[in-house]
Amino acid sequence: RPPRSTQSRSSAASDVYKRQLNANVTNPFTLANFAALRNSDPLIYQDLSTQSFFTSTTIRKHQLLRAFPHMNGLNDRSAPLGEVRTHAFELQLQKRFSKGFNLNFAYTRLSDRDATSFYNEFDAAPFWVESNDGRPHRVTATGIYEFPFGKARRYLSSGPLSWVVGGFQAAATFEYQPGPLLNWGSNIFYYGKLEDIGTGTRTLDRWFNTDNFERVSARGPAAYHRRVFPTRVEGLRADGLNQWNVNLQRDFRITERVRFQVRMDAINLQNRTQFAAPNMNPYSTDFARVTAQTNTRNRFLQLQGRLRF
Repeated sequence: RPPRSTQSRSSAASDVYKRQLNANVTNPFTLANFAALRNSDPLIYQDLSTQSFFTSTTIRKHQLLRAFPHMNGLNDRSAPLGEVRTHAFELQLQKRFSKGFNLNFAYTRLSDRDATSFYNEFDAAPFWVESNDGRPHRVTATGIYEFPFGKARRYLSSGPLSWVVGGFQAAATFEYQPGPLLNWGSNIFYYGKLEDIGTGTRTLDRWFNTDNFERVSARGPAAYHRRVFPTRVEGLRADGLNQWNVNLQRDFRITERVRFQVRMDAINLQNRTQFAAPNMNPYSTDFARVTAQTNTRNRFLQLQGRLRF
């Protein structure tokens, strides 16, 4: 990786660094400097003669400043640098099935942070950031309710009305969790307070506050500029999950041992669209706009029948 001193902090100096570090200088690894290999190890010499790195007489200055200039794209995946810290609180409530009613409720509060990436390639240690491998909150609930009408139930256990209104059962599931944190891939210039990005009314055309971002690409960070904007902003997330699924079923008793069941399922009862992340490129005319969705279907109705014997 290049030394810290070669990375600019100033937008005005970025182009100067870029020109200097991209300048061609004499290549100390040119094959002419290893002429002794022709006799001592001709196979290696022959191999080097086929590689442009050793046949070129010039090399970019920034490559010589790296710790291993003769290796391009070198990664050390064995270094034990990454860390993860997770704290969780889990709550579960259950009402067992009795008197025709059953309920299960679960809530998870999660704090999940990791240090597995580097802001700059010269950084000696990764930076800590809130992880996208979990969500700070998750709520799930399921419930079943048998209507108290019909044979073997509390009301209208016999007679014509028992056949008309008896045998019904309803069930529902609910899921809620915030969306993933928005990822800022490229380094950008921002001239305000980070907490202001999440202020204002959120709409599909303006998912977050776009004020104070540098919107002109020519004035943005150039190459060899230290990162000055975080990869994630706390609390700034894409659309979350909020979905109800319900069903209604009825059993028709044909004989003591034979029943016919009819069931209607409504998946995504609210007909709610799950939106994708907004455009994160401040130089785009679609910056902060949501232009896609993640779920492939809205409300889905399903009718099924089943004979039980």
